[in-house]
Amino acid sequence: MSSLEGVATRATIDLSLIGALSSAAMYFALGATLAFVAMFAGAAAEIAVSRLRTCGPQRIQEARRLRAANAARICHVCSFISALASLALFASGMAEASSTLPMLLQR
Repeated sequence: MSSLEGVATRATIDLSLIGALSSAAMYFALGATLAFVAMFAGAAAEIAVSRLRTCGPQRIQEARRLRAANAARICHVCSFISALASLALFASGMAEASSTLPMLLQR
């Protein structure tokens, strides 16, 4: 985006290329949001695991352990999927920006 400074002073700008760059920025923003979701899911998994060490009657403790283990497993899967989706969105944003910027700078 810092390379757009020289383009902004030109008299004519192709708006379709600006639209492509803004969609690349949208991919970057979605990737950052999914990275935040991945971090949140990882923290939720750690909270679920920390609840495994509770004191109480054996029957209640086993039920809590099972629920916490299932919640931790789900949170870890969500974290992994969100991280992969974030990486994919970042890569597609980079690809779109790298294909659009040369055309924009040539004009």
